Amino acid sequence: MMDKIKDGIVSLTVWSGRVAYLAKHRLRDESGQGLVEYGLIIGLVAIAAIVGLGLLGKGLGGIFQNISGTLTTSGS
Repeated sequence: MMDKIKDGIVSLTVWSGRVAYLAKHRLRDESGQGLVEYGLIIGLVAIAAIVGLGLLGKGLGGIFQNISGTLTTSGS
């Protein structure tokens, strides 16, 4: 029973060492960092454009309705 526990501890230690090694080297790898940053910027610009056009669209709809109403009453 003790041998199985010791083997489990050794396996866990080796596994955690490998995970730490891989994590350390993956965190240093910054080859895709620029691409991710550009993606985030494009995403934020897209969200801002959607929100801006949504707000602008509502305002423009009201303006065109006012113009249409004014033209209709002026023509009568």
